[in-house]
Amino acid sequence: MPRPRQLSRWPHPQQACGHRYFINPAYQSRGMATEAVSAMLDFCFDHLGLHRLQAFIDPNNTPSRKLVEKLGFGREGLLRDHLRVGGIWRDEILYALLRTGRSSSTAVPALIP
Repeated sequence: MPRPRQLSRWPHPQQACGHRYFINPAYQSRGMATEAVSAMLDFCFDHLGLHRLQAFIDPNNTPSRKLVEKLGFGREGLLRDHLRVGGIWRDEILYALLRTGRSSSTAVPALIP
């Protein structure tokens, strides 16, 4: 089952959160990431009262880019050499979603009733 890889909250006045996720390849392309991230959005906006969520995505990770775009995130820019993995600096694309920018049409119904 998919689970958030990282959820970090900055000091309360900013009311912002960044997230990363990893889906086991055996469970990819089944809609599970869409359901899990959508549930996380509901929790962060509705229960934590956050104002802004950010997603940091590898430019080559097309499925994740499509996922956050489908959920209403907007691309804000390229972060050059933003993440170091295995001794190699990697770029990431910054996406963001504001609570005020999320419509009910971006909410995804649960796959499991």
